[in-house]
Parts: sequence; C-alpha cells; structure tokens
Amino acid sequence: MIDATLILAAATENAHGPVTTGNGELDSMTYMLVSLREFGSIFFLVAGLFFMFVGALGVFRLPDVFHRMHASSKCSTLGLLGLMLAVIFNVGTIAIITKATLTIVFAFAAIPVGSHLLAKASLKDGAPKWRGTIDDEWHKSKTAQNDMD
Repeated sequence: MIDATLILAAATENAHGPVTTGNGELDSMTYMLVSLREFGSIFFLVAGLFFMFVGALGVFRLPDVFHRMHASSKCSTLGLLGLMLAVIFNVGTIAIITKATLTIVFAFAAIPVGSHLLAKASLKDGAPKWRGTIDDEWHKSKTAQNDMD
C-alpha cells in the first residue's frame, strides 16, 4: 500500500536518509514541503472551524426554521469540508485520504437532500415563517398540495 507520507519522505530524502545541511538541519526544500503541509492543514482547520462557528451562530440567531435549516446545512457541508481537508493535509495516508474523500462526497450528497426534505415537511406542516418573508412561491404553485405526497 502506497502511503502519501512515504511519497513526501521519498521526495525529501536521498539513499542516506533525510537531506540535511552539514550541521544536521533540514535543507530548504524539505523545510518548505513540511511547512507547506502544516500551513495547509492549519488553514483548512481554521476555515472549517469558522464555517462551523458561523453556522452554529446562525442556528441560534436566525428567525425561523427555514433560515436555521439553511445555516445548519451550510455549516455542515462547508465546515466538514474544511475539517476533512485539514485531516488529509495533516495525516496524508492513502487510507485517510480515501475515508475523508468518501465522507465529503457522502456529506455533499446527503446533507442538502435531507435539509430539502425537512423544509418540505415544514412547509406541509405549516411551520410559521418569518414576518419579513417577501414571497412564498410554493403556496402559489398549482401543484403545491400534490407535491408533498
């Protein structure tokens, strides 16, 4: 099984071990690759945590169930994307890359569909809308009542 860390190690090592300067420090190319990997994982971790925080704040602060569902589905998909990319950058094994990619694909397929179904069920149940709602296109539709069956 090929490991992404082995590829990184192979790219930064020669036959005698890590490429170092005369005093035992890593050479500049190895240092840049390791730094890029660490900065990438930190960037994606912070981005994922930002989306999770903003989504949680939206669920807490937004006025009705439809706005809250929108905030929760966005924070779940984008926050999870950031966190999984941070894991991929930090760990980098083929097994972790595969699992994180499958998690991202499943989340991007399942979360919006689930949120859409919950929104339709809320509409059918007559959930109260925010008083600032401008237009309700679903109720104007001729097939609105049959659309939920």
